[in-house]
Amino acid sequence: MPVDLSLYLVTDSTPPILKGQDLCQVVEEALKGGVTIVQYRDKTSDTGVLIETAKKLHKITRAYDVPLLINDRVDVAVAVGAEGVHLGQDDMNISEAKKILPENAIIGITVASIEEAKKAVEEGADYLGIGTVYATATKTNTKGIIGTAGTKAILEAISDDRPVGTVCIGGINQSNVQRVLYQSKASKKGLDGVAVVSAIIGAEDPKEAATTFVKHIRSVPAFATTPRAPRPDEIATLIREVPEIAQKVAARRPLVHSMINHVVANFVANVTLAIGASPIMSLYGDEAADLALNDGSLVINMGTLNEESVSNYLKGIRAYNERGRPITFDPVGAAATYIRRDAVKQLMSGGYFDLIKGNEGEIRQVFGDSAATQRGVDSGPSTLAAIEKAQLVRNLARRERNIVLMTGAVDYLSDGERILAIHNGHGYLGSVTGTGCAVGAISSCFLTVHPTDKLLAVLAGLLMYEIAAENAASKDHVHGPGSFVPAFLDEFSSIVLFLLSSVSAVIAESSFPEPTLIPRATDLDAVVSHLEAALSSPKAAPKGTLDAPVDGKDGKPHSGPWVETGAERERKKAKEASSPDGNVKFDQEVTLLEHIGPDGDPIPYSNDGVMDDPDRLGPKEGTQGTNGGVSEKQKEGKSSKEKIPDSPKEARPLPQSEVKKVPIGDERVGEKDTLGVLKRLKKPDDLPEKPHDIPHPKSPAKSDIDQLDAMDIPGTAKQPTPMSKKDADSEGVVGGSLHSLIFSFTMIIFSEIGDKTFLVAALMAMRHPRLVVFSAAFSALIAMTVLSAVLGHTVPTLIPKSFTKLLAAGLFLIFGLKMLKEGREMSPDEGVGEEMKEVEMELEEKEHYMNRRRSSITPHSLEAGRARRPKPRSTNRLPSPPESPSSSSRGSSPGRGSRWSSVTDGLRNLFSLLLSPAWVQTFVMTFLGEWGDRSQIATIAMAAGQDYWWVTIGAISGHGICTAAAVIGGRAIAGKVSMRVVTLGGAVMFLIFGLIYLIEAIY
Repeated sequence: MPVDLSLYLVTDSTPPILKGQDLCQVVEEALKGGVTIVQYRDKTSDTGVLIETAKKLHKITRAYDVPLLINDRVDVAVAVGAEGVHLGQDDMNISEAKKILPENAIIGITVASIEEAKKAVEEGADYLGIGTVYATATKTNTKGIIGTAGTKAILEAISDDRPVGTVCIGGINQSNVQRVLYQSKASKKGLDGVAVVSAIIGAEDPKEAATTFVKHIRSVPAFATTPRAPRPDEIATLIREVPEIAQKVAARRPLVHSMINHVVANFVANVTLAIGASPIMSLYGDEAADLALNDGSLVINMGTLNEESVSNYLKGIRAYNERGRPITFDPVGAAATYIRRDAVKQLMSGGYFDLIKGNEGEIRQVFGDSAATQRGVDSGPSTLAAIEKAQLVRNLARRERNIVLMTGAVDYLSDGERILAIHNGHGYLGSVTGTGCAVGAISSCFLTVHPTDKLLAVLAGLLMYEIAAENAASKDHVHGPGSFVPAFLDEFSSIVLFLLSSVSAVIAESSFPEPTLIPRATDLDAVVSHLEAALSSPKAAPKGTLDAPVDGKDGKPHSGPWVETGAERERKKAKEASSPDGNVKFDQEVTLLEHIGPDGDPIPYSNDGVMDDPDRLGPKEGTQGTNGGVSEKQKEGKSSKEKIPDSPKEARPLPQSEVKKVPIGDERVGEKDTLGVLKRLKKPDDLPEKPHDIPHPKSPAKSDIDQLDAMDIPGTAKQPTPMSKKDADSEGVVGGSLHSLIFSFTMIIFSEIGDKTFLVAALMAMRHPRLVVFSAAFSALIAMTVLSAVLGHTVPTLIPKSFTKLLAAGLFLIFGLKMLKEGREMSPDEGVGEEMKEVEMELEEKEHYMNRRRSSITPHSLEAGRARRPKPRSTNRLPSPPESPSSSSRGSSPGRGSRWSSVTDGLRNLFSLLLSPAWVQTFVMTFLGEWGDRSQIATIAMAAGQDYWWVTIGAISGHGICTAAAVIGGRAIAGKVSMRVVTLGGAVMFLIFGLIYLIEAIY
């Protein structure tokens, strides 16, 4: 049955929403305000309470001739005689409900996807409740937030099916209801209404709230425009209207409120001033309501985000949306981080943007392309073909019902119907910070003065901006980005002067490549060639400005003496007859400056100077007007006085539209050859061939810090020293020194306890002095660790670092899985007895086959501190005679050879220790046991991906602790610690390391 769904009220009896009010009274007040349909929803009360409340509500709704629907409970609807029910996806299906309800009952159903919507239409639903549109506190079990884009997609999908009513639900309030209805409209179908819960039920005055909703629903939003279909002469028509819009900006000086990143605020403010607008740079959202009263525009540029940015942006968006003032959104770095991606979602759902401007990566992120990535604020290499870029901007503009501008080497502009490709601009724009952000501010200026055709307004601002860049780059004194910026700002001032005098002539003489019109979507595939082609004409010689004096020394920028054409001369003569004072005036809406001579007096047209000579030729291209009115004789006299030769000048950079585009490779990027340009210059003999061959001047002082860098300047903040690649790597998740130390130390501890080398040290310490065993085992492990770290450090220089990290991840994962399998197969109480017996047998076998020899000093004596060689026992049975004082060393003065004797004894003892059978056997057994072991492979892998110095230190420290533990109490530890626990612990650590390396290798 037909039903008015325009303002659909859904009740909520929960205390946070109802706030202690009587539900029936709230519903009646809302009906007085204009609610057209009511749904009674109560998920917690029992059947008796539901029926009682529903009867009261039904009595009220029938008095206002408004249908009452019951949520979910078909039985309650039948019991109270309600006009219908609203079902959820998990409730009774439509066919079963139809069997129970009366024939003319209204049946609605919630849908959140195209599939659910199509199924509901096929089953005979009377209306669809589409949502959840925005996040809401009244429904916590939402499948997902679909936004206006998802709502529009559902409407588009069912537009050709049988007629069915539609409302949207979820987060609808007075500030967004108009935007939701406007942006959700598909090409053939729009929403029939909105479902509101807390914005009316929880309002202090439900009647007033409902009245406001009805007012918003029945009125067109102030920001709404209808895109024009392409006209047969679209390009020519747009170009003809551009000068008029530019003149409006110069005449009206619109206010531009920029909530822009502080890095580019100064440059953007200067550009805004230069084009004749008035900038205000304020990030404080509470100011937006007052600033919006000035009928200006807002720029949201999220270049520098913090915890308060999004909140301030949303305040500004709401303020300017309420006033219907244009807003430009520049999602700087939208795809760079999760924080920025989330901020884009919040801002896109928080308000309407008249223009979304960004590079390829940013536009793809706003559209919802999950493949979009960015390195910082850079778009990165383009991955889309020209036709794909055109489709992207068109589709996003259609979805959001606004203007979309994708900047790049070729700019793409669309309102959802018309698509333009603009080839103007210059390469210097990409070398100066803030030039892209300034496009958003300029576009906002033009949107302010011409809101009726937003695409034309943005096109006019973009052309003015990029033509100014081309003109500035063509100046003789511009040789790079540094000299380009002031010339760029000066060029804006020149254009504004033109706009105040003869705007039509300036735009006509600029001769820029026209943008390419792309027909509608059905013809896109047939016009790919038109998309890439720029319709350009050769540049004409520039004219002089109106205010260029006879001597050309007014200090103002101009292109040469003013030279009139035949048509201009005829208009001038016609004006002379009507002008009583004979001065020059033009028929423009803006009052123009008169033509004034150097002495301040007006120049009449009877003047016979060169400015009015009908036979004078036009100035040569490239002249600066300084030769106006100067005779050849004066030129010769001037040149004889100034014999200083002119310095050679660098060739002018070509405009971006004139640079030949070629594929990346060995071919040149453009027609310019940088080395060829420099061939005209005389190269000094001491000039190196390459920049990096120039030695860097070093201060003789001990400190390498430049004195200017170290100086504290009042009022300035020190800039952080840029990190080198090595420093940046050390700041990574696993690359830092502390992490490398901890990882390697932990890895050794878990892999060595209970290992064969651990048991070797434990068993040898039971048979030989602990000091000997520890020094031998630890020396072998140090040698093996250093060798492993060197191998790991050498690997990244031979193969890519990402591959080494991937290889390290594979090794860790393989070892971890192997140890995990071994640990699971072990019994919980299994120790290391069997492996210890194996090591004992191996030691006995080696001792059996190894030749023993006596050392000059026993290891026990060395450990006890007795470093002198014991005297041989006498074979004589008689007692030895007492030593004479002269022969006794005690108390006698040391001789010349005593010092060398002590050194010799020390070396003898050291070599005796190193060559002792116990030391050699322990060293060899430990070294060979460690070779190829998982701890060695893990050390190599970690050194390949991290700071190998700290990996070495951590591994050696771990080996030292494990070896000391083995020597001191190896057998006790080995007998008490379960081998299964050690193996599983090591497996877990190896798997964790493997996952960390895998993540680093991928990202």
